[in-house]
Amino acid sequence: MSERWILCLHGSSQDAEVFRSRLDRLSKRCDNLGIRLAFIDAPLELPLRKGQEVPMRCWFPESSDAAPFAASVDTALTVVEQVWKAHSPPFSGLLGFSQGAAVIYELLKAPQRVPGCSVALLAGAAADSRSSLVDVAMDIPTLHAMGAKDTLVPLPLSMELAKRFKSQAEILEHDQGHCVPGRAAELDRCASFLAQHCSHPPNDRGPMAADIEEPPDAEHTETQADELESLESIYMDNLQLISPQPRRLAITVPLPQVPGCGVDGGFTVEFTMPRMYPDVPVGITLHGKMVLREPHRSTLRAHLEAHAKDNVGDPHVFSVISEAQEWLEDNFAAAVQAAGAASEAVLETTSAAETHTESASISASGDEEAAVARLIEAASKSARHTFSSCPSSGARGQWKYVVGLVGKPSAGKSTLFNAVTKPASEVHAAKVAAHPFTTILPNVGTGWCCVEDSSGVLGVEAPGRHGRTRLGRRIPVTVKDVAGLVPGACVGRGKGNQFLDDLVDADVLVHVVDVSGTTDAEGVAQGDICGDPVKDVGWVHQEIHRWIFDNVKRKWLAIQHRPFKLLEMFSGYRATKGLIREVYIRVSGDAACEMKEVPGWTDEQLHAMVAGFLRARFPILIAANKADLPSAADNLKRLKAECQHETVVAVSAQSECILQALHKDGAIRYSDGDESFEVLTDACDARGKPLPGRDRLDWIRTSVLGRYGSTGCLEAVSAAVQLRAPVLAFPVGDLETLAPMIKLPRSDVGAASTAVDADSAGDDRLATSEPAGAARGREPLLDCLLMRPGSLIEDLYNSLKHMHYVDGDYVRAEALVESKGAEDVGFKKRVVRKDDALLGLLAVRIMTNRKVRWQEIRRGQE
Repeated sequence: MSERWILCLHGSSQDAEVFRSRLDRLSKRCDNLGIRLAFIDAPLELPLRKGQEVPMRCWFPESSDAAPFAASVDTALTVVEQVWKAHSPPFSGLLGFSQGAAVIYELLKAPQRVPGCSVALLAGAAADSRSSLVDVAMDIPTLHAMGAKDTLVPLPLSMELAKRFKSQAEILEHDQGHCVPGRAAELDRCASFLAQHCSHPPNDRGPMAADIEEPPDAEHTETQADELESLESIYMDNLQLISPQPRRLAITVPLPQVPGCGVDGGFTVEFTMPRMYPDVPVGITLHGKMVLREPHRSTLRAHLEAHAKDNVGDPHVFSVISEAQEWLEDNFAAAVQAAGAASEAVLETTSAAETHTESASISASGDEEAAVARLIEAASKSARHTFSSCPSSGARGQWKYVVGLVGKPSAGKSTLFNAVTKPASEVHAAKVAAHPFTTILPNVGTGWCCVEDSSGVLGVEAPGRHGRTRLGRRIPVTVKDVAGLVPGACVGRGKGNQFLDDLVDADVLVHVVDVSGTTDAEGVAQGDICGDPVKDVGWVHQEIHRWIFDNVKRKWLAIQHRPFKLLEMFSGYRATKGLIREVYIRVSGDAACEMKEVPGWTDEQLHAMVAGFLRARFPILIAANKADLPSAADNLKRLKAECQHETVVAVSAQSECILQALHKDGAIRYSDGDESFEVLTDACDARGKPLPGRDRLDWIRTSVLGRYGSTGCLEAVSAAVQLRAPVLAFPVGDLETLAPMIKLPRSDVGAASTAVDADSAGDDRLATSEPAGAARGREPLLDCLLMRPGSLIEDLYNSLKHMHYVDGDYVRAEALVESKGAEDVGFKKRVVRKDDALLGLLAVRIMTNRKVRWQEIRRGQE
């Protein structure tokens, strides 16, 4: 569909950027119909009002004298005419609000100024009292939006103006005030009207509003559609879409095996997405081929509904169905026994979906397994070169970064988790024990990484909100520790693929390896040296690879019939379409993504696709844990030689935990990442005995800090984050002093804001709790946000507004950028646009103006 352009004229006390923000939802609908909206500033500047940082603009002055008004009309029409005639491709229509709509009325009385105009939309419009009210000379289709509650431009005045547009005027009366109507059906009508009547190119029509059901707003529609797409790629034939609006779907999962039960089939959960989902819980109904009898059915439903409420704000259907599977694993056998006898079915048959998940087990001989291992190794080796750098996913917005810890049992994942999250007490710490599968349910906590900020270029000392270490500014990230992996997990051994499902939201993986070799592949200590860390790296990578490969291969027949389904299969791993497409192009060489060759792909080609996807979506850092043990030195050297294309960090997680505990008890002075510590006292407990770990200090000093320079824990997480490096955004309140932004008091937040209070929002990375002694106050460059690589100035504004650091309409942004000139001082200030990239900006100041309540402004201002 060819693009057509509409020129938009804002009202008084607005400017182009404010009006663009107000029409964001309409703009998205127009985009879908091939219509692009362009915005220009009015020529006159208004004095600053309270709550404004940037002066707003108007088309006509407030003076009641006819001469100044006539001159301002000519100036306004000339400004529009110049923009109109200079634009390429040509404009097709006009859209105006309030005073901007009055300008359109004046333009259509002199149609030679806007040649080729084929449509106009006027909202909150009335002819200026200083203008003559006559019929327009240009007879084109016009839509007049007017509000029944508009006290600034009462409905009769708008109706009177509409009569001056001859035979093709349509009326859109709404029950709102002085505004461009914003409800879904009204926006659909406006967009459809513009698409229908735009004359460039001829006969180019989009769908009519009558053909469109009222959906959720654009943001919720996009979120729901993305989640449904991911769910379809994960569950495929086991997902049934019941209705598109509201979205209702049923997912069937296999029942746990209970000896003697005699029940065969699946368990189905139906979900209904309300209009505001995921900001409200998804609706849950238990039915399907088999449904639990009471009271177990009510117990499960209540459990899932509570889980949905706990996860409001994020898409949570996948989380709920996973919770249902986990509940069934733990309680299904008890439900069978409670029914009276294992031979009786405790489930009742209903009329829902008949599908059930195929067995995930794959039988293969030793020779076949060896051949598969060779294919995976070859594909992975090729991917190292093809994906030497991670392709950009094109994703935007604040990055709630997740670092996942993987590895075999007893490698020290939970110890590393405790070392990097610094739990306040043993209650909050991950359980650690000298036996496999100590971790069953994932441990999730806030950990820390360090990044290099822009303070060096700007020449300031910036401790940062969360403090600094010798490695740089400390930034919070989420760390997730899951159950251990054993060889054969892809065919159901150990915890099977559950641990991988738990990590689907991770952005990078840290593979915790027992570099000492004191535990075997199952995580069991069998003697002094019973494991091989190099082999551990190999088989763990293969298990992760097989997790994805087997899922895709199992649906290969369907993919052969619909090749584009191949890309859909990978979206279930929280990957964007842009990243998946880029991986496919790099692997296949099919730049146009025609996918004609996919049906004939060999296993070798599919392995190459999976290896490339893993390299891009789940880059892995190797944390060589237990590096302080005597047997570790030779293994570490061999590991680095064999994995020379990977990032390997020597780690002693237990040493880090000991140092943190002694520092907390006042026995030593130490901070994570330090190269040394200072002994303060011979601290003892209440019984006079040395504190736990006190006798290990000499060993840690020589075998850890002296050998490796640190315990490696902070380095491992920091280096892992750099494998998929975020964009660092530094919002400030003043570009001269780099003073931080001030969080708005709750009473100052505009009525339209629905953001959660930053101090209680788990995703608010400006307000996350800091380590003791972290900096606060008015220090320069205090705040840093992790943003996704494709993020724009607009995304930073949205994040700050959500966290109550800005309020009102975006008006303008300025930034400090590094200067490359020989005579420059290292950086300079420049104005940035809302759609400019954040990458490369040293500091950003965003200016906003509070919304004006139009009904409280004197009519003379309009």
